Amino acid sequence: MFSQVLIIPCAGLSKRYHSPKPKYLWTNPNSSEPLLWTAIESLYEEYESIHFIFNREHEQLYSSRLIVDQLASHFNAKNLYSHIIPSLTNGPAETVACVIPEISTTDFSFTIKDCDSIIKLPSNNISPCSNFIAYADAHRISINALEAKSSLSYDNNRNVIHVAEKVIYTPNVSVGMYGFESSDAYCDAFNEILNHYKNRPTEVFASHVIEIMIKNGHTFSATEVESFVDLGTKTDYIQLQESFRTIFCDVDGVIFQNRGKYGALTWYDDPVPLEENIKILKNLVDRGNSLVLTTSRPEALRDMTHQQLISAGLSYNQLIMGLNHAPRLLINDFADSNPYPSASSISIPRNSSLASYLS
Repeated sequence: MFSQVLIIPCAGLSKRYHSPKPKYLWTNPNSSEPLLWTAIESLYEEYESIHFIFNREHEQLYSSRLIVDQLASHFNAKNLYSHIIPSLTNGPAETVACVIPEISTTDFSFTIKDCDSIIKLPSNNISPCSNFIAYADAHRISINALEAKSSLSYDNNRNVIHVAEKVIYTPNVSVGMYGFESSDAYCDAFNEILNHYKNRPTEVFASHVIEIMIKNGHTFSATEVESFVDLGTKTDYIQLQESFRTIFCDVDGVIFQNRGKYGALTWYDDPVPLEENIKILKNLVDRGNSLVLTTSRPEALRDMTHQQLISAGLSYNQLIMGLNHAPRLLINDFADSNPYPSASSISIPRNSSLASYLS
C-alpha cells in the first residue's frame, strides 16, 4: 500500500457558473492561475501525487490536460497527473472509482478534494493516510448557499456519527475534502451502493460512500479547517472578485491636499495628508485590493513622492507618474468571468472625503 494521493474530480458540468467554460478553469482573481490550481496550492507539497480527473469534452474544448502540464512546468510540480474519462459519470464518487485502477492496482490511501474551494488546514495538519472529513463551523465561518452543502455530527472523540448530503442538520458543514485509508474499502462501499440499494441517490457523492463505510465499521475523524472559501457558484466567485479589485487613485487632491509645481506651497513642501481617505484606502488594501496611484507629478519626483506616501502610512502596488493634467478614462473588457460593468469611476470634489463612495 502506498499513500499520500490527492484526487481532484473536475469532470462535472459546472452548471452553477452558467458558462460553457468549466469553473475549475476560471482565473483566481488574486493571481493568473486557474481555480484548479488555487484548490491545491496550499496542499500540493503534502502529497506524493495529485490526480485531476476531466471529462473528454472539456479536454477537447479547453485543453485541460495541457493546462495541468503547464502548471506542473511553471511551479516545478512533478507530482501532477491528468486522467480523462470518456463520458459523464453518476457523480464525483463514481468519477473517483473509475480512476482508482489507473492510479494503482494495489490498495492505497488517498484524499478527495473539491476543485472549487480554498481550504486552510489546521496547524497540526491532517494525516493524508487516514479516514477523515474536513468541515467548517458555520457559526464561525460565513458560508453561502447552505442548502447545497452537507453536514455532519460527531461524538466526544470527534469520530463522525453521521454525514448527510445536501442537508444541514448541524452547523458542522462539510467543505469537500475527505480522506480514505483504503481504496479497496472505498470501492467496496461504492459498489455496495450501486448493487444493493434500490433507492440509491441519482448522484453519488463521497459522503454517501462514507455513510456505508461507517455502517460497515470504519471510523472517520471530523477535522475542523481554519478557513474555507467556497467557490461553488458564480455568486461566490464574483464575491471573491470584489475583494481583489484594482483601484486607480489620484495622489494630489485625494491622498494629499492638492498643490502643484508652483505657488506658496508646492509638491516639494511637506504634504498635508487627507487622513480619512488614507484610512479608507489602507483598509481596502488590507482586504486584498490592489492600489495603483496616479499623478501628473513628473517622474523626477518619484522617490520624493514615494517617501511622502510611506510616511503617510499608505502602501501601494504601483505609482504611475507624468500623466496629463486632464480627464482620465479607464477602459476594460468584460466577460462571464468579469461581468459588466467590469470598470467604474468616482469623481470627487478636490480635497473631499471618500467616505460616501468607498468603505
